Amino acid sequence: MNLQDVINKNVEWWISQILPQKANFKSGNDTVDIPSNILQNKLRSNVDIGLLKSFADKLKEKLEDEFINGIENIRLSVDYEPQGLLLEVAQEVGLSCYIFPCKTSTSLDFINLRLKAKLGYNQPFVDIFN
Repeated sequence: MNLQDVINKNVEWWISQILPQKANFKSGNDTVDIPSNILQNKLRSNVDIGLLKSFADKLKEKLEDEFINGIENIRLSVDYEPQGLLLEVAQEVGLSCYIFPCKTSTSLDFINLRLKAKLGYNQPFVDIFN
């Protein structure tokens, strides 16, 4: 296992969360959850696979740059829309910010080659790669 493996696994994990699938956001508030899931399901059904490929390639590049620039850990996260690096990459390639699963994060440790993820509100981080 090497740095490229953990970066690839992180990007693959995010793509797997975006690919057209049934959104299942649960915040505990149905007035937020139901419309959010309906909107995400509609937008995900129209995702351009070419945009996802561009997103994956650009995200890999940006994560490699973060490591080269001395960053030891990075968290990629979505509150109700992507934050930080995820937002930057999505906007660069023209990917809708509303297809990402809400309240979701990955934590990438470049030094120990460890990747953790949490999917959904109030969920714990689980090891994806270590």
